[in-house]
Amino acid sequence: MPQMNYQQAVNVYNQNPADYYRKQREEKRRWDKIEGNLAFQRIGIPSLIYAVIYAFCWYKNSAGILNLIFTVFLAGYILLVVNRNKLELKKLTVFLLACMILLGVSNFLTANVTMIFYNNTGVFLLSVLTLLHQFYDDREWNLGKYFTSIFAALGNALGLLDKPFSELSYFLATKKEAKGNVREEQAKRTASVIKYVLIGIAIALPILFVVVGLLSAADAIFGVMVDGIFSFDWLLKFNIWNIILVLILFFFGYMSAYAGVRVFEKKKIKPEAKVYKKHSAIVAGTVLGLIAAVYLFFCAIQILFLFGGLYNQLGKTNYADSARNGFFELLAVCLINLVIVLCTMKYFDTKLPVKILMLVISACTFIMIASSAYRMYLYVWAYDLTFLRISVFWGLAVIALEMTGIVIYILCPRFPLFFYGLVTFCFMFLVFSFSKPDYLIARYNLDHMTFRSVETGKDLTEVSKEMQGDYDTPGDLDYIVKLSEDAAPVIAEYAGKLGWEQFCKQNYDGDEDYTGEAPSGSFWLIRYHFRMEDKSIHYGWRNYNLSRQKAYDLFTR
Repeated sequence: MPQMNYQQAVNVYNQNPADYYRKQREEKRRWDKIEGNLAFQRIGIPSLIYAVIYAFCWYKNSAGILNLIFTVFLAGYILLVVNRNKLELKKLTVFLLACMILLGVSNFLTANVTMIFYNNTGVFLLSVLTLLHQFYDDREWNLGKYFTSIFAALGNALGLLDKPFSELSYFLATKKEAKGNVREEQAKRTASVIKYVLIGIAIALPILFVVVGLLSAADAIFGVMVDGIFSFDWLLKFNIWNIILVLILFFFGYMSAYAGVRVFEKKKIKPEAKVYKKHSAIVAGTVLGLIAAVYLFFCAIQILFLFGGLYNQLGKTNYADSARNGFFELLAVCLINLVIVLCTMKYFDTKLPVKILMLVISACTFIMIASSAYRMYLYVWAYDLTFLRISVFWGLAVIALEMTGIVIYILCPRFPLFFYGLVTFCFMFLVFSFSKPDYLIARYNLDHMTFRSVETGKDLTEVSKEMQGDYDTPGDLDYIVKLSEDAAPVIAEYAGKLGWEQFCKQNYDGDEDYTGEAPSGSFWLIRYHFRMEDKSIHYGWRNYNLSRQKAYDLFTR
């Protein structure tokens, strides 16, 4: 049906409103069919291939070599989408895709479950950011616009979950129409062939039933083989839930990839960043002035008492107590300061007095970061490292770098703050991801406990119990035993020093409850050995991981 112009539409509506709406629906269906056919031609087959790769790589596997392969394929899929939509590849896109692949490499090198989860979350967010950056002009976007756009993309993708199937049907219908009568003739011939084949099978089945029965009675081996084929016992080896899981992964991969890309192709997200009215600088100055006064007083106390050592001179608290009671609160205040400065620049006139106050708050934030880091250092010296404590050090470093960018932005408003923050965060996260926290924890904690063991003349087990102190802290051997395979090289090194490996070769008999005489203070090593042995049972080529392989080589020989 040809498209109606405005006057034709008015005439149709005046004559018969119901007919007008019917023709409008028909017109919409026609254009939906054309658009859906073209969309499936662009990304349909790549999305189906992506779904197969996704199901294969993620089936009971969130890390290892297959995770890296999937990440590389995801980067390739995004590049194909960019090419099929005739978009120019942007420089930042190359950086984001490189970071995505490096996170996949990190998953291949680590066995820390928490870090693997962070890496996979990072891959997902980077894929969304890459598509946003490619399909939209985001040069004027700020942090808030990016966050809202990410949630808008996810929400709109849910509304397009029917597109992977409806546009597939449009594609198939168009192909069928293009073939026309030739397809109908082929279908008739095919139906005729199928009919005759079915007749032949119906005739052959009773004959085969008799013949196979006679041959089975004539030869015992043939009879056993026939019984094995038709007993259907092999079907019991297939777990129906595994098949269902694979199908779920396939359809999730197909629907999420196709609907996710169509969100950006349809431009469902508003491209313009909302411009907010700037409020009076007097309000901002009053708020910032009061906050800055409190911060200056607090920072003076930090410089005099904490950094100057007056806490200990006053004798009111020891350094570990002081540290434990402050670093998380200061970390929260640093984050609040980050938000305060960003909101001030976005919603208020930033005249010179306001800029000075923001710089004062930024300077106080740096002092608070140093105070929080110093408190954490004191606490770690007393109670050793954990994953959370390493995360705090990393978070403080990230906040310090982001605050540096904000200071530059305050002095130079043309500074690309968002892209600086994005690149800085990606770089710092990659550093954190490749640092293998469990390895660092095992190295520091065991060195620290060994140092105390030499000082006190006690074995590691006794030192570990003393280090728990008045708190239920995990900074002891129990915590080290629960570390991932990343810590295995360090633990194996200490096992060699204790002569534990030779002991295991001579006495270990596979009994988990073994309580025979072992080298002093080495029972925790036996527990770690059993953990590695249990994990190695479920280890195969699909979840091959360098960290796991090294650990199992060290502890399951």
